[in-house]
Amino acid sequence: MNFKHVLATGLITATLFGATNAHAQTERFIDVPKGHWSEDSIDHLTEQKVMNGYGITNGIGNYQYGGKLNVTREQFAKFMYSAINVSPYFVPDSIPAKDEDKYKEIENILIDSGFLKTDYNYVFTKTGQTYDGIMHFNFSPYDDSAYRMSIHSDDPVLNEPVRKILNTLLPTKADYLYSLIKNPTASSRTIELDGRKIEFSRDSSTRVNVYLGKRKY
Repeated sequence: MNFKHVLATGLITATLFGATNAHAQTERFIDVPKGHWSEDSIDHLTEQKVMNGYGITNGIGNYQYGGKLNVTREQFAKFMYSAINVSPYFVPDSIPAKDEDKYKEIENILIDSGFLKTDYNYVFTKTGQTYDGIMHFNFSPYDDSAYRMSIHSDDPVLNEPVRKILNTLLPTKADYLYSLIKNPTASSRTIELDGRKIEFSRDSSTRVNVYLGKRKY
């Protein structure tokens, strides 16, 4: 995608939707030269929180913008969402009263445990790079799989957050499901625990997917 077109689109959109306040001339990215044709545009859109780095949204670390790298359609979509002040973060509004405030409890567990919040899920990574995650968690709008865990490692650092999540959702059966997760020979299965549909699948001895549904009763 042509980056000049991206910048132009962002400036037009930001202007149309009110992001027109004067911006501070601060040097945010060391790879954007002073006086570069894009400097003011990048500063303005960053000041308005429309974008903040490579892919228009994420940055590439070490105060680098990465302007010569490609922009994906997904990244452009998030960029446009930001420009018109529509939050790209999925916050489920269909968690039923039976689940009370489980969503917030789990979100706090994830954040307190060091998970990184991305555009669409939570990622635990030991390197600080979301593409290198060893566990992913996301909330789904589907009743039968409202809470989704994807575990890609048997690293013990995941034990505590996994247990806390299970204890929050399964008051009497958390230990049983945890034992399946930790058992490298446990086969895939669909069961019901504490009023929730559970889909458990294992891709290998260390790769496990667990979907937990909303409470039925």
